[in-house]
Amino acid sequence: MSRLYKLFILIVVYNADLFSQNGNTAILGISSSSNNQETHNKLNGGLSVMDGTNTIGTHYTVTACGLDFNATSVRLCKRGGAPAGTTQPATFSVTGLPACFFVQKAFFYTGGSGSGPTINLSFTNPLLTNSVFPMVNSGYTPTDKWGGYAGTWTRRADVTALITGNGNYVISGIPTGSPNDPDGGTLVIVYSDNTQTFTGSMVMADGTMAAGGSGNLNSVISGFNVCANPTLTKHYVIAGDFQSIGVYNLRYNSLVNNFVYPSAGQSFYAYLPFTGAAVTAGQTTANYGLNNSSADAFSFYACALYYQTTCLACPGGTCVVLPIELLSFGAKCNSGKVDLNWETATETNNDRFTIERSTDGINYETIGTVKAGGNSKQKLSYSFADAKPLKVTSYYLLKQTDYNGEAKPVKVAVTSCNRIAEFDIYPNPSSGTFKMVGAGENSEIIIADVLGKIIYEGRVMGDTELDLSAQKNGIYFVKVISEGAAVLKKIVINK
Repeated sequence: MSRLYKLFILIVVYNADLFSQNGNTAILGISSSSNNQETHNKLNGGLSVMDGTNTIGTHYTVTACGLDFNATSVRLCKRGGAPAGTTQPATFSVTGLPACFFVQKAFFYTGGSGSGPTINLSFTNPLLTNSVFPMVNSGYTPTDKWGGYAGTWTRRADVTALITGNGNYVISGIPTGSPNDPDGGTLVIVYSDNTQTFTGSMVMADGTMAAGGSGNLNSVISGFNVCANPTLTKHYVIAGDFQSIGVYNLRYNSLVNNFVYPSAGQSFYAYLPFTGAAVTAGQTTANYGLNNSSADAFSFYACALYYQTTCLACPGGTCVVLPIELLSFGAKCNSGKVDLNWETATETNNDRFTIERSTDGINYETIGTVKAGGNSKQKLSYSFADAKPLKVTSYYLLKQTDYNGEAKPVKVAVTSCNRIAEFDIYPNPSSGTFKMVGAGENSEIIIADVLGKIIYEGRVMGDTELDLSAQKNGIYFVKVISEGAAVLKKIVINK
């Protein structure tokens, strides 16, 4: 079978999803025998909207006993306006996390003006543990909301591994000024508290929408199903480039404006929480947006829906604190195996760690144990290698067992070894020149038009610039192949 014919078949097969923001979904569930807490997470492949052009799309949902969230924002931009943007390293102060919190997910968002930079986010927690997170491209639009910049972009990083509790989290590594300047950054921590009896649900979405002046930005998020009428509903919108020229009207789970952001309260980049309109049982979509009538440009980066119900049997009870203080837990692909590494700050009567693996996040199997430090008040480091990792997305659950035999789940890490890494292409649409990052060394690349005609074949040798300026306006497909796996993405040429 010819390569041209195979690519054409691939395009036909994937046609239903080519214009969809969300990838294939996987279900992640954790059941804790110590408190009978139920948790169900849903996340798409790579946790990324990716081509979020002029749209805000769902990228993460979770329902759990005692689920809630915490958020904090800082303005970072250096291109003018008031108040002045914070110089990096920038501090994000987190307060209000309960004593018995369990981190479900934590995301750091940023967005701003330009064509969209490659960002390696340096993130340091209150215990001074640091890691660098490559930020995912969650959206780009060529609409320029600030004179002389190439467009508007959004980036997101999953920083769950470094969340340790209340305190100061410090970030750096986000380019400022020209040609890419962020409006600001927001840290959102989604957590559960097993002392609570309510069921919490969170739906998080991001992408990129922008207006070059007065206008209306609106998007519908989906990927959830409200199990019952809630006892509490909250929302937020993350938006930017407000310069106190005029008021902004916002819509939270509503087709009509139901919140006013007055000029006096505007801070250029904003995390805007609001109770908004309550969702109802069976609801599967929610509308979010903002508009203004002044000449001021603005952007829409992310939104979220949170609600409380009694859908799960949540017994509540006293706070059961783990006998260990975990600093980090992560999984990394390494030459055909998966290296699991974790660190503890303190341990009390800690006999051993158990590592369990799952393909769906629900059904786990034990793949190994590691002897623990017993009683310790100094930092201890541990490692375990999965020598025969699965060739699909895998979930690794770290459990801790006391001397008395009581086992408790500690944290989950996710990895996708033996699969091609997600890659970004931007700006998209473009006049013909694209930047491709993250595809991996020596991957095969094939570009074809909508009829399956191959217009380019080659090898990716690190970050690559694709010059397709000789091609006509239209839709093209970029296929990257590595170790027998393939990822297909759509690009648009619009001169």
